[in-house]
Amino acid sequence: TGLVEKMSKSKGNVVNPDDIVEKYGTDALRLYILFMAPPEQDCQWQDEDLLGCVRFLRKFWNCMTDEIHQSDVYSLEADRAVNQFLKNFSDRLDTFHTNTAVASMMQFINEVMSKKLALTKKMQKKILINVSVIIPYTAAALLELFFNEKLQDSQWQLFDENLLIEEKMNIIIQVNGKMRDSFIISKDAMREVIEKQAKERVLKWLPSSHDTAVQIKIIYVKEKLINFVY
Repeated sequence: TGLVEKMSKSKGNVVNPDDIVEKYGTDALRLYILFMAPPEQDCQWQDEDLLGCVRFLRKFWNCMTDEIHQSDVYSLEADRAVNQFLKNFSDRLDTFHTNTAVASMMQFINEVMSKKLALTKKMQKKILINVSVIIPYTAAALLELFFNEKLQDSQWQLFDENLLIEEKMNIIIQVNGKMRDSFIISKDAMREVIEKQAKERVLKWLPSSHDTAVQIKIIYVKEKLINFVY
């Protein structure tokens, strides 16, 4: 009908998770639920988005098992990419942003495939152990396939700070379209962090927090500027 409604048995629009698991697998359902939205927000069930998660699982499996992306020869570029992913993934899980943690998985796999990065077994193992919190069955299957190891015997993998690639960006801060300040921050910084730091720098140009009648709209142009409009 095109209408957005809450799921309800009386309306007959409930999605049965058992049917989803039987058709697509547990990992697909987990991945979709964790990717839909931050846990504190409501969201709308979309079958097409679920199918997108199914396709990503296949892409992840193919990337991990394709000989193009496997090597016994160490690559610094690949190691840097893996460690950057491990950091991004861990940071987002620590703040309960599971949706952006899943996004970092997707971004990493795209990077590996587009750059044709070749991962050593050690790198693969680190990736599989950590992503198991999101896709445990897929990770467990690959761990057994590659290493003949059980997931329950694995330990969380830490990233190497010496291998992190910290790229910076300069963010211009505007208030009502007029530049008031700027600051440099990591390109991996989440939007919430960027907004908080930017707001602290231009508080004197913003309405008092006690003035509830004034609503501040925040416009963010990725990696370029943030504008507080009221």
